[in-house]
Amino acid sequence: MLLLAAANEQGASLSWAFWAVDALLASFGILERAVWLSRGTAGQALPTPLPNVHDERRKVLRELLKHSEGGEQAVRFADTLQPALDLLEGSLETRLYEERYGAVAVH
Repeated sequence: MLLLAAANEQGASLSWAFWAVDALLASFGILERAVWLSRGTAGQALPTPLPNVHDERRKVLRELLKHSEGGEQAVRFADTLQPALDLLEGSLETRLYEERYGAVAVH
């Protein structure tokens, strides 16, 4: 919210500020899930992760932005970036599994 307010105060694009915040929150979520994953024990089923607070913040931010001028378009663009974030997260998870448990299939 601070980044969006600062961008608005300086007359900068809210869309660019939103994309930066959205990517930042997504990366925090990826790192939080990576930490959760790294706490697992070999041979033990991983528990279902708790809801991610960063993902919830992204949802709130998107809802807020939808009510501003050009917000719908900014959210749609951010949605097109999600596959890239998913690929980064999947690669990180695979690497963590390999480091912790050896080469295994990750689904």
